[in-house]
Amino acid sequence: MKKHLPPLKALVAFDAVATHLSFQAAAEALHLTNSAISQSIKQLESHFEQSLFDRDNRQVALTPAGKLLAEYVSRALATIREGCQAIGQEYQNRITLNMITTMAIRWFIPRLEQLQQSLPDIDLRLSTQLLQSEVLNEDVDIAIHYGKAPEHEGWVITKLCDDYLSPVASPKLLAQYKAPEEALNKATWIYVNAPSRLRDWPLWCSTKKRDEAPETRRLIFQNSAQAMQATVNGLGIAMAHELFVTDALQSGTLQRLSKSVLAVHDAAYYIIYREHTDKKAQLESIAIWLKQRAYQPTLPNT
Repeated sequence: MKKHLPPLKALVAFDAVATHLSFQAAAEALHLTNSAISQSIKQLESHFEQSLFDRDNRQVALTPAGKLLAEYVSRALATIREGCQAIGQEYQNRITLNMITTMAIRWFIPRLEQLQQSLPDIDLRLSTQLLQSEVLNEDVDIAIHYGKAPEHEGWVITKLCDDYLSPVASPKLLAQYKAPEEALNKATWIYVNAPSRLRDWPLWCSTKKRDEAPETRRLIFQNSAQAMQATVNGLGIAMAHELFVTDALQSGTLQRLSKSVLAVHDAAYYIIYREHTDKKAQLESIAIWLKQRAYQPTLPNT
């Protein structure tokens, strides 16, 4: 008998014949030809230098050596199958969710523990890649996209929530003024120098029929996360997307300066994932969980 291990494919063929006690049934089970199964068994018998099956008038029976080998091979293949299933299940449960950084920091992460409790089998990975053109790529399973609803064949696209704007400031800043209107007329306005945020103040001012603050009363940041932190620290008034400040408003860390919120009619938040994927059940569960926590305005909107 040779010392090295025989080919795995030959052992798989042997296991099929030992299970069915039929070369033809084994060939059908493995989608191989009878001759391929026979060749594999001959290869094993040559390796072990003894017969593994008694063949008599189309009847197949295991020899003593065959019975011993079948016991070990059956256990070994069962262990391999179990390992492959475990790896496959781990892959299916590993989900990468992508969203913009500010949304992750100010809305999603405070709710992450709730998701873990609700969907304990899902191994969620959070991503904040900028995927403006692709939305989904090979590293992202599901995304929350802001803007117009994407049109893409093979994607499941569900609206998470609409978008609303309102000016907000810290209680520390507002305490310096007699009324919100005075704060708007005298305090610094905080801007975000990002394509999706440049129109925030102009849109609100247009609706309210008022001028923007002069450039001498403007503080400009490169992203929303910086702007929100500056607002919390009392450096000025920000035009906030309500989804990003819902927790701060509830806790009193920030306060609105308007009695209504402005609905953004040409942009919203959308949940997007691929329709044809072996992770679809997990993605649907996450989408449902997100929808159940979607933002709804608590003030009238214009």
